[in-house]
Amino acid sequence: MTELMYKRPRPENYNGHKALHDLQESDAIFREFVADRDTVLDRYDLDDEMRALIADADYAGLVKRGIHAVMVVQFQRRIEWGMSLAADKD
Repeated sequence: MTELMYKRPRPENYNGHKALHDLQESDAIFREFVADRDTVLDRYDLDDEMRALIADADYAGLVKRGIHAVMVVQFQRRIEWGMSLAADKD
């Protein structure tokens, strides 16, 4: 196979991927995000568009922006169904 199934993320989307990853992996960060999205998003160096896409849970917009589709689905599961794919660390 000479071509990637999914393109590598663009460098300008790194912080968006990092924010979404942290929201998926940390129950504490996710709970804080639900209570105060701005405070959590302030921790990441996000451009205005990426910040709005995450804050508004704009799944289609995140994919269009270039966020990996699987990461977007994980975010959607977390937001809409309260499901996490993170391993139970307790």
